[in-house]
Amino acid sequence: MACTNPTTVARYDIEIVAGNSKTIPITFYEDAAKVNPLDLTGSTIIFRAVWDGGSLSKSSPSSGITISDPTTGAISIALTVANSRALPEGKVAKYEIERRIGGAETTLLLGYLNVVNWGANDDA
Repeated sequence: MACTNPTTVARYDIEIVAGNSKTIPITFYEDAAKVNPLDLTGSTIIFRAVWDGGSLSKSSPSSGITISDPTTGAISIALTVANSRALPEGKVAKYEIERRIGGAETTLLLGYLNVVNWGANDDA
């Protein structure tokens, strides 16, 4: 997924299958043409999902978010099987991805986690 960082916050809904692990790759850009990557050098990236009765948090550099190369704006968010099973079914959980640098906090991307649950638990 590619995302620009304009003055308005980008929105994107992410589909997740309950009971699956998922790595969500995202590249942030400074411009709508997606030519200039957002330099994430010195940044901490936070992922937070919330829903009635629960929440899920991930952060860089060692808690589920990897900044692949700070100069390219590329990150990946790793969700475990347990993470996906804890999410409510449907388009219920809201998420936000935030950049923290030098005391500033900026939302880069937000949307809903659309969780699909077919009811088959292969661990049962």
